[in-house]
Amino acid sequence: MSNTLEQILDVLRGSTIAEERGKDVNSKFWATYKKVSNDYDDDFLGRANDDMGIILTFAGLFSAVNSTFIIGMQPNPGDTTNALLLQLIQITVNGPNSVPDISNLSSSTPYPPSTVWMQTLAYASLAFSVLAAFGAVMGKQWLNSYKAARGRGTLKERGIKRQMKLNGLEYFCLQTVLQVFLVLLQISLLLFGLSLSANVWMQQTTMSSVIICTTAFGVLFYAGTILVSPSAKEFFQIDPH
Repeated sequence: MSNTLEQILDVLRGSTIAEERGKDVNSKFWATYKKVSNDYDDDFLGRANDDMGIILTFAGLFSAVNSTFIIGMQPNPGDTTNALLLQLIQITVNGPNSVPDISNLSSSTPYPPSTVWMQTLAYASLAFSVLAAFGAVMGKQWLNSYKAARGRGTLKERGIKRQMKLNGLEYFCLQTVLQVFLVLLQISLLLFGLSLSANVWMQQTTMSSVIICTTAFGVLFYAGTILVSPSAKEFFQIDPH
C-alpha cells in the first residue's frame, strides 16, 4: 500500500492533468491514482491469472495420468479366478481328493505391503494435484473479485473500493497463497516420481534406474535453482555507476 501511494505522489508532483482540465486537487489525486493503480493491477492480474491457468491445465492432465497409474497398480482379480479354474480342472481330471480345500481361497486379491506403500504415495500425489487445482480455481475467483473494483461508480468510489480490496489481499498475503498452490503441485510431482520409481523397481531394476535418475535430477535441479537464485540476483544486478 505504501509503495502505491508513493508512486501516486511522485506522479502528482510532475503531473499537469489538473492544470489542463481545470480539476481540483482531490480530482487530480484520484485521476492519478487510477492511472498508477491500473498499471499495477494489469501487471499483477496478468501474471497471477497466467500462473493459475498453468496450474489448472497441468494439474488436470497430471491427475488423469496419476489416476491411470493408480488403476494399473491394482491387483489383478483374474489371479483368483485362474487359481479356481486350475483346481476345477484338477478335480475333473484326478478326482475330488487331488486338491486341497478350496474354501481357503479368498474371493479378494490381497495387497502386498510394497503395493500398499506405492499406492499410498500415488494417492497422496493425486490428492495434492487435486488440491492445487482447487486452489487455482479459488485463486481465479479471488482475482476476478479484485478486478471487479473497476466497475461502476465515481472515480473516487472506485478508487476507495479498489484500495480496500488491495489492503485485504496484502493482509491475507494473497501472492504468497497463490505460490503455495504451485508448491502443492511440485509436491505432487515428487510423490508421483517416488511411487513410479518404486513400482518399476519391483518389476525391473534395470528400467527403474532411468526413472530414479530422472526423479533425482529433477529434485536436485529444483533445489539448486532455489539455492542459486539469491546469489544470481546479486551477480546480475546492474550498477547504476
